[in-house]
Amino acid sequence: MEEKKTDHENRSRISFLRVALVVSVIINLLLLSAFVIRKICGAPSLSAKQKMYADSLRSDSANYAVLRSEVWPQSRANFFSELPIDTGDIVFVGSSLTEDFPVSEMFGDLRIKNRGIDGNTSYEILNRTWSLIAGHPKKIFIETGINDLNNGCSADTILFNLSKTVSLIKTISPQSSIYIQSLFPTGKIFSSKNPEIKKCNEQIKKFCTENKIAFLDLYPAFCKNDQMNDSLTWDGLHLNGKGYFLWKTELERFVKE
Repeated sequence: MEEKKTDHENRSRISFLRVALVVSVIINLLLLSAFVIRKICGAPSLSAKQKMYADSLRSDSANYAVLRSEVWPQSRANFFSELPIDTGDIVFVGSSLTEDFPVSEMFGDLRIKNRGIDGNTSYEILNRTWSLIAGHPKKIFIETGINDLNNGCSADTILFNLSKTVSLIKTISPQSSIYIQSLFPTGKIFSSKNPEIKKCNEQIKKFCTENKIAFLDLYPAFCKNDQMNDSLTWDGLHLNGKGYFLWKTELERFVKE
């Protein structure tokens, strides 16, 4: 009986070893096949994958930039055309700086209307001034200039467009109080613009003084070490939450007077 039991165990062990050998051969053949296919066909290297991903990001970014610079401004302007302005309203007009300023909430007044559009220059603001003043608003706060400078326009061009805007407001809605805000300082990668910004602010201030228009000089409050205070911006050009609260503080008495 012991001999039969031992013989059975040996046969079982041999069968197991045979199965294990067959499985091992199959696995090795699969690995060898994969290696050969990789050698023949090739496989994207990490750098190739990274390049594909980078190309995809560039393409998406380029498409978004076109939408943001061309489609969005017109879409927002069309939207505003459905939201009338009347004689009790206070209107804020400007670039992305104004667009991102939640004026109604921060000042606690639904009569304060935000008409900022990302990317707007002084010329584009001039072109849509009529739609802003047709309802004869109580006050108009204008913020413009930085996009002009970023596009290579001069301070003279900005002043020319501002003067035309002011003239149109005074003609169509003479009862509207006009407040022209200075350009903000810039920081980080945009800090090289500050000499131009200072020159532009000086010219705007002179124009406002000569034409008895309120000039709100925001530059000093936002400036530290001759550039935008880092604690007030997230990129050197646009404001963060702290920056908007400071802006609100600087304007509050003019909004409520």
